[in-house]
Amino acid sequence: MADLSDVLKSLSYHPVLQDLSITQLLTFLTQSSSLKRHIILAQPAGEPTGNAPQILPPLVREFLANSTGIALQAIQDAWDILKDHAWAMSPLADCVEIERNAFRKFGWNQGFSACQFPAKDPTNYYFKALLSLFPPTDCCENPKCDRTTELKRDDARQVVVYTINSAQPAYSIHLTCDSKFVSLRNIK
Repeated sequence: MADLSDVLKSLSYHPVLQDLSITQLLTFLTQSSSLKRHIILAQPAGEPTGNAPQILPPLVREFLANSTGIALQAIQDAWDILKDHAWAMSPLADCVEIERNAFRKFGWNQGFSACQFPAKDPTNYYFKALLSLFPPTDCCENPKCDRTTELKRDDARQVVVYTINSAQPAYSIHLTCDSKFVSLRNIK
């Protein structure tokens, strides 16, 4: 499998793919990886499934073009360059679990998604969460406020986020404008 510099070099020679954004590249990789089973279903029965097939099915090409913003005519070329990486990627659920474990192991002790309650608390209790919910904007939304810089005064509150699979502890971050004391919350 080619390393990153080889992949970037191959992309740079292509008249369309040389202008891919990082977001388009990552989206192509994650989505094509997520479609492995669909890609395999469209291959001949005797085709080995351990390696990425040479040709993407037309419906997969169309989906990837629409979802990534890459021209349909360039999708097969992108596949030719990136297929081994897409095929080797872990399923998205595994990536989410790896991220959760990284925050548990390395993030909480740095204060990411963990909050120490006031010093008067004798137990020195930490509330640990994998999610931090921020407001949709970092600037004051009060039309009467002339503040143009980003808001930095924050307050974190414990919340529970209900997902399709579970309820999870989280922080809801509120940003306050010092000049007018306008509080921005993550949910309007």
